[in-house]
Amino acid sequence: MRGAFLWGVISLIIVFLVGCAELQNLLKEAIKKPTVEFEKMSLDDLSLFESTMLFDFKVTNPNPVGIKIRNIAYNLKMYNNDFAKGILEKGIDLSGGASNVLQFPVKVKYMELFKTAQDYIKNEKINYDVSGTIGVGSFDIPFQKAGSFEKPKMPTLTLKRVKIEKLDITGSKLLFVTGVKNPNKFPVNISGMNYSIKLAGSEITEGGINRSKRVAGNGDSTLDIPANISFFELGKSLMNVLKKSSSNYELSGDLKFAIPGIGEKSFPFKRSGVVPFVKK
Repeated sequence: MRGAFLWGVISLIIVFLVGCAELQNLLKEAIKKPTVEFEKMSLDDLSLFESTMLFDFKVTNPNPVGIKIRNIAYNLKMYNNDFAKGILEKGIDLSGGASNVLQFPVKVKYMELFKTAQDYIKNEKINYDVSGTIGVGSFDIPFQKAGSFEKPKMPTLTLKRVKIEKLDITGSKLLFVTGVKNPNKFPVNISGMNYSIKLAGSEITEGGINRSKRVAGNGDSTLDIPANISFFELGKSLMNVLKKSSSNYELSGDLKFAIPGIGEKSFPFKRSGVVPFVKK
């Protein structure tokens, strides 16, 4: 009698457990899988050498009951190379029939993507591929999005004018007014510049500027380069060039920037055109 009672209890437990498993399966089948849609990628904290990529994904709960967004697991590739990965815990309650936009940031230092300053200059766009999963309830929903964005542009330099402050048979005192244009919407800090200036195909002066210069976003500024010219060293033909109203020029060298976490780096530039002479 006691044995029969024990087997009866065991049988009830088995029936109960099987019933719970079936019930769980039914509930799981009744819960529809939430959807994940890529909304956009935007850039924040912009500077010449770094920014923060913000990825927005829209999560929609098609069920009549609430569900919890657990986490975001992501892997960001830049130029097909692993760049950053991580898991962000969320714990967000998503009501039945509702949607929520999830955002996760990734800090990008551009010089970690390029081996040389020349590589940085020649690549106008940065390619990315982000993939991963968003944990919603009991589901891990995959996502993937590839795209590109424009890299910040280097400031451009031109020779705006040459001020002739003195001119006689021995030489000349000149002031080269160099224009600096920042094509970006954020300010740029230049820490220095090395330069070489040619007029009418002849090198006139070369040297360096070690003072810093801040150029406002979408702004213009100038850098003055003084030079004392000796006709005994450069030839009398230069005197004839300076007597004209203008000349062909070539301005080349490199701009220096203090890059956070890396230090100072130099980026080459070269510009040519026609520059007017302004006589005192």
